[in-house]
Amino acid sequence: MSSDRVRWVSAAVMLVNGVWSTWCAHAAVRGLRRLADQRESVRSEPGRVAAGSDIVVVVPMLHEADRAAECVDHWCKLLADHPELRLCVLTTDRERHERPEGPHSWDAVTAAASFRRATVAGRAELLHYPRVNRTYGEQLGWALDLLTTRPAPPDHLYVANIDSRLSPHGCAEIVELAATVAVAQQSSVFFGNLDDLGPVATAEAFYQSRWSFEHEIFRYLAGAGHLHCLPGWLRSIWYQHTVGHGLLIATATYRRLGGLPSPRHGLEDAALGVAIREAGLHIHPFSTLECGDAPSSVRELQRQRSTWIRGPLCSSEYPRTRRGHLIAAQGTYGGVKWALAVPAQVITLIVASPRQRVMAILGWLLALYGPLIAMLLGLRRLDFPKRLPAPAQAHHPGDPLLPSRCGELLGRWTARSSAARPRRRSRPRTDPASDPGDRMTNRVDAPVQCVLPIFGTFVFFDWYNTLSTAQFWDSILGNQRHPLAGPLNAALEDLFRGRKEFVGSWMRGQVTDEQVIDTLNLTLPRGYSNDYLLRELLRDCRNAKINPDMADIVRALRDRAFLAVASDNMECFVHAAPRVLTGELRIDELIVSSSVGSLKKESPDRFFGPTLDRYGLTPADAVLIDDCADTCQIFREWGGSAYHFTEPGQLRADIAHLLPELAGV
Repeated sequence: MSSDRVRWVSAAVMLVNGVWSTWCAHAAVRGLRRLADQRESVRSEPGRVAAGSDIVVVVPMLHEADRAAECVDHWCKLLADHPELRLCVLTTDRERHERPEGPHSWDAVTAAASFRRATVAGRAELLHYPRVNRTYGEQLGWALDLLTTRPAPPDHLYVANIDSRLSPHGCAEIVELAATVAVAQQSSVFFGNLDDLGPVATAEAFYQSRWSFEHEIFRYLAGAGHLHCLPGWLRSIWYQHTVGHGLLIATATYRRLGGLPSPRHGLEDAALGVAIREAGLHIHPFSTLECGDAPSSVRELQRQRSTWIRGPLCSSEYPRTRRGHLIAAQGTYGGVKWALAVPAQVITLIVASPRQRVMAILGWLLALYGPLIAMLLGLRRLDFPKRLPAPAQAHHPGDPLLPSRCGELLGRWTARSSAARPRRRSRPRTDPASDPGDRMTNRVDAPVQCVLPIFGTFVFFDWYNTLSTAQFWDSILGNQRHPLAGPLNAALEDLFRGRKEFVGSWMRGQVTDEQVIDTLNLTLPRGYSNDYLLRELLRDCRNAKINPDMADIVRALRDRAFLAVASDNMECFVHAAPRVLTGELRIDELIVSSSVGSLKKESPDRFFGPTLDRYGLTPADAVLIDDCADTCQIFREWGGSAYHFTEPGQLRADIAHLLPELAGV
């Protein structure tokens, strides 16, 4: 074959690859929408299809002391709505070996009040791998073997990671799929931390998300028989791989496969995927997607990319049968293609003639942007409502339900700001939504669900001027060189001093953050995006600092009472709750007036009552610490104890004098 013909073939291969990649992503989006539509057609209550089954959620941890409590709090609140689920946190002695002085993940887990309550109720446990594991698979495989060989093993296992923040809707699908399939896999898009990424890392996040649709989800749909355009014999041997998080597997299936494989060079999860297909089983896709974090540094990206390539490249050591070799060969091909695609394309573009180069560039652009556009067009049809929806309006039938942050961030990138609001859960729920800021919020009209009352006191802290003096847009107002510092300060002065009724509506959730920003009538400097002020508002809320002396008091009370932040505040405080509350302080509840629809002093029973009811406590068991004397007096008239906060030293003295059981803070 002449060199010119080879160049034409190479250019044509690039064009065909672009068409194929675009079609795969399009088929994946349509397939997920079809699965979600089928799920909507089920008449039974969501998440109750497998009622009576026992599903253990396994969360492996390694050096996660700073995030362990937040993760445990999230899952423990989801357990309330799903009696089929139990939580198993898995730590490893590798932490002690690498960091003898700590802090250690198991200490953070056992210190969390939510985990202690769930443990006493038999809904959670901590397993500790007693050796120094070399790989993630050693630690996970040990725990799965232990759980499945107990006298009364669970029916299913679900593996999550420390970053998993399933919405109630996604959590319900775990229970539903457990009744119908042996193995299921939840895929991820990587939009969870776009606010913190630079341009290159952000582009990589979209590239990885596109890859999930083009390859991963397409494989699950094809291998599970959902793409009827492919012949049956081809679907039966289509390559599928599992991932070490988002995996749902029946205990009987796990035993049949002989446990988690231990390949010498490859990856355990990739080997498990081949073993599942080799046994004649398939991996069913979730219709809901998880919103994960993308790598934020070149080092993280390099480590992740090398791992992703190594898994399929080593597929030749996974199979044990002829059928397995046919499946594994596809994985090897995918790994080689992924590793060598860029150099091969560059060489083709260099050596091609002008006409050949046009065809090759067309194929390259189509392969790069075709799947991305197909993904974005599919996601843009999803519903990301601004207000709390009714349960039946939580999402459009047939739409794969994505986590909340995905809606906001995709909206920014696709210039659909009106649809780019974080999804919040419907009012009848008390469990956490996928949005970090919403996971603790108590909906006042939620059905009562009791929590084991291991403490006899509930302490409610006010936020502004009590725990913190952080203000909206501090990052702008505190920077005198910022072009918006002066205009924004004047606009806020007019807002909070001259339009108090409007601010009150904002605090009661009757006015959205965007509507308030529109009334500021600020002209953004050239080059600033239209949603700049909203993004800075949410960023400053998440990064709000707490008075160090008050933080010491909160930490001292954490082992003596249930703790909540009860704030007359805006919806931004719900969408982007301060990280310090769930990270360092690990409070039990966040109650915000914009979610309740009422201020604290307007109706203490409406504001505080549902939380106390769920914890089996009464107003007489409640303590309010607030800088507003009127609110304290109304709280006392309701039947609780209240302390008018002026400064931390006086608060310590008041607590020691009037509440001896909480003395010593």
